[in-house]
Amino acid sequence: NFPVHALAVDPAGNLYAGGLFTSINGVAANYIAKYVPSTGTWSALSTGMNSTVWRLRWHEGLLYAVGEFTTAGGTTVNRVTSWNGSAFTAFGSGTKGVAGGTGAAYDIAITQNDGLNDMYVTGNFATAGGSAAVAIAKYTASTAAWSALSTGLTGSGGEGRVLLALPNGDVIVGGSFTTAGGVTAGSIARYNGRGFFALGRSVAGGNVYSLAYNTTSGNLTIGGSFTSAGGSSIGDRVATWNGSKYLPLDIDLPGSPDVWDIVDTGSDLYLGFSTTGTGYYSNPTTINNAGTEPANPIFKITRSGGTSTVIQSIENTTTGKRIYLNRSLQDGETLVIDTRVNGKGVYSEFSGGVVGAEIQPAAVLPGSNLKTFTILQGDNTIQCYASVAGSPTITAFCMFRDCFGSLDG
Repeated sequence: NFPVHALAVDPAGNLYAGGLFTSINGVAANYIAKYVPSTGTWSALSTGMNSTVWRLRWHEGLLYAVGEFTTAGGTTVNRVTSWNGSAFTAFGSGTKGVAGGTGAAYDIAITQNDGLNDMYVTGNFATAGGSAAVAIAKYTASTAAWSALSTGLTGSGGEGRVLLALPNGDVIVGGSFTTAGGVTAGSIARYNGRGFFALGRSVAGGNVYSLAYNTTSGNLTIGGSFTSAGGSSIGDRVATWNGSKYLPLDIDLPGSPDVWDIVDTGSDLYLGFSTTGTGYYSNPTTINNAGTEPANPIFKITRSGGTSTVIQSIENTTTGKRIYLNRSLQDGETLVIDTRVNGKGVYSEFSGGVVGAEIQPAAVLPGSNLKTFTILQGDNTIQCYASVAGSPTITAFCMFRDCFGSLDG
């Protein structure tokens, strides 16, 4: 009965669920429960909590939980606790007070500090450990003490909804705020242990609810209810920050969704969102290079009819190289992307004639691999993504010469 808001899995494969429920699969369990796959059974964790659990995190033998509860297993914990398999533990006096809401803690992130697990917690609270801390705070394990992070999260809703610890110990916070530690940061910011920093021009038109980090590329995927990121329109409320620019994903979700959760496995990306219906994604095509050397291709993309077309990206998933674009295509226009070392870059054609000079600076976004984009020997998987309206016909061609190496002498 009632929603499940949070899930976590321990190294043994046992599943923990937290939320607003008081029973699960017929088993009495107040707001938190454990499922053992080997027996197919649910069980309560002690007497559970006295109110909602919003997030669960498993880290080094402990299950961490945050939410709106004030007790766990009968112990006063005030919205932040950990479970060691037999009992709940409080962290000082936890978080309290109201900063524009219920005083809830919505998320928790764990970082390593000299072998100890420090915690960051965000929500809409006003104090942590009895001291002022506006919507975000840190618990230092070595001193067993809470501390504020500068002036916290203020403006707009003045709350944090999601936290993500990066491999280097920095923390990303997303939510509903306009400043973080006094720094202008629209609903997303980075904290490096000394202060807050905005991620580019941040997001606007809504909140950030979800974060995921790809350890291979270093890209950060963000989701929420926002409608623009970095000054560019984002229709599907999900975008990737590549360290210098926000980029749309090559998907078109149904309707106008809120993106509530994201999981990045390193090779696949999973999204949890609020709408149902038909979605679209870029359709991969196999292209063969019969030569013995990589080739630099020329792409030609033409629009016919429809209301609008924006070319967003071209990717060779075989090499991992991608060209990021944010280029509106007019009816009857052909966009040319020339990746050759001495090529013209990106330019426009109407009716076969070149219009204007090279437009690469305006069309190609930072993080692109324009001059290192190649078609390898053998099969390559190429995909082009465009966001459209009014059902236009989009035709794309990839042209290159087979290249053969030679050995003189």
